Amino acid sequence: MYSSRLETKLGRHQPRNHSRLSCQLDGLSVTQREDQRIDVLQCLGLLNPLGIPLFDEAAQTVARNLEVPICWLTVMVQDELWIKSAIGLSCLGLMNPLASARKLDRSQAYCTQVVDSVAPVVVPDTLSEPLFVQGELYQQYGIRAYLGVPLLTAEGICLGTLAVFNLCPHSFSNRDVEFVMMTARWCMGEYERDWLKGMTVKQAATAKQDGNLSALSVPKCSPSPALSDGLS
Repeated sequence: MYSSRLETKLGRHQPRNHSRLSCQLDGLSVTQREDQRIDVLQCLGLLNPLGIPLFDEAAQTVARNLEVPICWLTVMVQDELWIKSAIGLSCLGLMNPLASARKLDRSQAYCTQVVDSVAPVVVPDTLSEPLFVQGELYQQYGIRAYLGVPLLTAEGICLGTLAVFNLCPHSFSNRDVEFVMMTARWCMGEYERDWLKGMTVKQAATAKQDGNLSALSVPKCSPSPALSDGLS
């Protein structure tokens, strides 16, 4: 299920037992990690249902380069996977529930394993994996191949995934995994930069109106100092 050929630089591989090892490694309980993710999603405006062109571009780029019919970018919100951007959902049937609701129960989402492990998950053929073949994505939509990578903030908080699907078995190469990971880093980094710029402008306008420019500060959920420095 998880590509044993992935090079070390792609990060830690999750074992077949999909326990939440990352929760132990960062010292947070499952509940604390879920609360942290919701706080960051709220702060970054990602609980807003409006579409984000940057995420659309990322999904289109990945689908085109990997030559797969379906790609989506998601965020995990408690017990649901929210689809923020998607390409190719019409391949799953006209007016299908995924395309209309843009949500999937966490227990049915392959992306749950990516979020819980904070590591790439590669499934060349869902029929070879009982956990995947028993789920809704195969049973209802016929998904046969999956590649998902974590969507991380600059501070390393996993918010969701960037993932691709195929309706037939598909062998993903190391280059494919690297490309999806690179695209996930790029789009999340650009989004955080845009968010920080917007917050800085709003704060400056408020401070100017109040006559207190010394009150300017970086918001709590801002990107890491390294990312902020890149804006100067």
